[in-house]
Amino acid sequence: MNNENEMEIKNMTPNEIVVFLEEGNVKIPSEGVVRVAETRKLLKEVEGIKIYSKTFGTSDELPPKKEGQYIIVSVPVAQAHPERKDLIIPDDLVRDGGKIVGCKSFSILNVN
Repeated sequence: MNNENEMEIKNMTPNEIVVFLEEGNVKIPSEGVVRVAETRKLLKEVEGIKIYSKTFGTSDELPPKKEGQYIIVSVPVAQAHPERKDLIIPDDLVRDGGKIVGCKSFSILNVN
């Protein structure tokens, strides 16, 4: 079993992720992008505004699980793969004038 110091984080989002820590910022460069297919279906229009239902498929672009590695992905990718407890999403977001500039932590979805 790997200890915390032997863990690695792989960024599979299109952007560099900046993690704001007390000791200083850590930058995690993008190593590629994982996306899921999305399907939209028009449900109705209200005063000219279209309202769709949206569903997401799974992705065959995910790297295989690797002992000691977490993979940063988007929320739709993490939601599409609840069986993957190695997928993490940025959490405790840091904003500058409303624009997201980084995060302070990561979360794994649906872990009890």
